[in-house]
Amino acid sequence: GGDDKVIKLVNRKTGTAVWSVEIGTGVKSLAFNKDGSMLAAGGQDRVVRVWAVAAGSRPVERCTLTGHSKWVSSVAWNEDGKTLASGSNDKTVRLWDVESGEEKGTLTGHVVSWQQMDAGTKALATKVKEGGSAGGNRSGQYIVTAEGDMVYVYLATSEGEKHGESLAAFRSPSNVQDVCCRGTCVVVGCSGGQVRLGCEGRVPTTVRAHSPRLYCTRAA
Repeated sequence: GGDDKVIKLVNRKTGTAVWSVEIGTGVKSLAFNKDGSMLAAGGQDRVVRVWAVAAGSRPVERCTLTGHSKWVSSVAWNEDGKTLASGSNDKTVRLWDVESGEEKGTLTGHVVSWQQMDAGTKALATKVKEGGSAGGNRSGQYIVTAEGDMVYVYLATSEGEKHGESLAAFRSPSNVQDVCCRGTCVVVGCSGGQVRLGCEGRVPTTVRAHSPRLYCTRAA
């Protein structure tokens, strides 16, 4: 998806388009759910669109989600595919029940990443501050958001309801362009080209990865 207002599914082996969908606005973010049956797109028109996707057929629009006041820069599914998070330049992350189309909650941020943790797994547990840390062990599902140069970690239910205030927060060296949570680590891509890595029980570290600017990052 891009500024041509078209979403294309491309065969990675042949490079040919399997299908394309025109949505009438610039596409700022895309995400499939875990099993690939649902596709979400964040638009420059402030709308989140969701399609059902099946092999061998064109996607069928499932719902449109409205509420943001600026373009949608980030979309992310939770583990079971029932809840979608959307981050916007209006500095909010909204949590949606895709089945009903209802908004379930709002967090601070403009980009977002989900992480599922098993109930018995030690999870992101440290409230990180510049120069120090304190905290304990927690389990559950986590949502990582970012706004400006700050990164926040929230504990949430599988339905997307958050538990109180953020249980971890740390500052990045420049404005955050992208976040990704895998295991007990959060990877943050910064506009200044730095990658910030925050892991359980450790003070975040920074490496210089790109010059002059970084737009996206993922954890392996």
